[in-house]
Amino acid sequence: KKLLLLDDDDDDDDGGRNDEGDALKDKRSYVLRVGSLRGSASPRWMKGFKEYMRDHSRYQNVNARLYLRKKLGQGYDDLYEMKQGKVGRRKAKKVCSDDLTTLGDAWLEQAIEKGCIQPIIGAEHTDWWDSLPAKCKKLVSRDRTGRYVSKGKRGNSYVWGVPYKWGCLCMLVRQDKVDSVEKSGAGFALRDWGDLWHPSLRGKVALPNSPRLLVELTLRVMGKDGIESSNLGTLSKEEFAVFRMKLQELRAQVKTFSTEDALKSMKSQQSESELSNQVYVVVGWSHNLLPFKGKSNKLRAVVPLSGTILSADCWCVPHYAMPSTSMSTIVDKWLSYTTSGIGGSTDGGENGNRSTGLKKGSADIALLAKLEREAYAGKRGGPPADAETGSGLAVLDASNNYTPPCECIERSEFLLPSEVSQVVALRV
Repeated sequence: KKLLLLDDDDDDDDGGRNDEGDALKDKRSYVLRVGSLRGSASPRWMKGFKEYMRDHSRYQNVNARLYLRKKLGQGYDDLYEMKQGKVGRRKAKKVCSDDLTTLGDAWLEQAIEKGCIQPIIGAEHTDWWDSLPAKCKKLVSRDRTGRYVSKGKRGNSYVWGVPYKWGCLCMLVRQDKVDSVEKSGAGFALRDWGDLWHPSLRGKVALPNSPRLLVELTLRVMGKDGIESSNLGTLSKEEFAVFRMKLQELRAQVKTFSTEDALKSMKSQQSESELSNQVYVVVGWSHNLLPFKGKSNKLRAVVPLSGTILSADCWCVPHYAMPSTSMSTIVDKWLSYTTSGIGGSTDGGENGNRSTGLKKGSADIALLAKLEREAYAGKRGGPPADAETGSGLAVLDASNNYTPPCECIERSEFLLPSEVSQVVALRV
């Protein structure tokens, strides 16, 4: 099975000798350039991939080199500037020579629409595509405007990225503060997303600076989560009125839209700042919140079993990439290696904890595929929630690789492209 990275790739600089069954070993030196964000890709993969190629291909001297970008969105910015011809020759040679680049799923729509990345032709016929979670396949299958293609119209759909790392929206709770409110007789108990609207939490919640997330949380609480109902255009006039009201109520609950500021204050145990006295619950992405969990024994990371919002980093092919046949094969192998779980070892303990070298709060995509299979099979990998937090929440800790249980994954979705009407509504 071959991966075609371009719509029309006639390059065959190896004289057609690219069959992996070829008895002759290719000892020439190849370098796979991978652009990524610090903390997004595991450094272990670089060494592991070299060994993997020796054992699973005829290419015996392949080095994967990671080129790190400093901030979120820089990968897209570089691609867009190059596409617009705004990058000087020297910078272009340095920045825009990656064979693959990392894009967060939130950037896919823009990158596709602006022509910053190429479709991965033939992806559906590869082994790694078969092993991807169904949710991930849905996430990266878009038309040429970046829009999700519904069933029945898949003839216009292409694969634009390969998810390799994922996380989820979760809550970081000041357990001592929440416990005191629950015991106050106010009728409050933190069990689900809807409890963020409770009057007892007014001015005590921190949310990311993302209008889109506010909309999705509101729709989820209204029971309108999911691909089809995430478009506000599907709401009736009465439902939209309720949506507007609940969105305004949620905003009134929020003390700050700066997750970073809230985390800095929440981890303080000795000197209580005004903000930490007021913020009891921080909502944010697991890769941002989980590293702070160990800063204080008063903090607990949880996710509602009713489901959550997933996020992923994807390998994408830059618009300027023109790989040879050999490099196409090497890229195909890289995609297989980083999505199969080969790069993540198990510690042998009873919990089967994985060690991938990824930042706490992030997991390799093979683990999401495993949880998705368990959910489909109706299996349960342990108690659904910690007894101390109640039956509605699952604690994210080392026992579950800091990821939600399979029953939560079953009820969770990625954010898919929104309609223009929905984006406009975010600002009302």
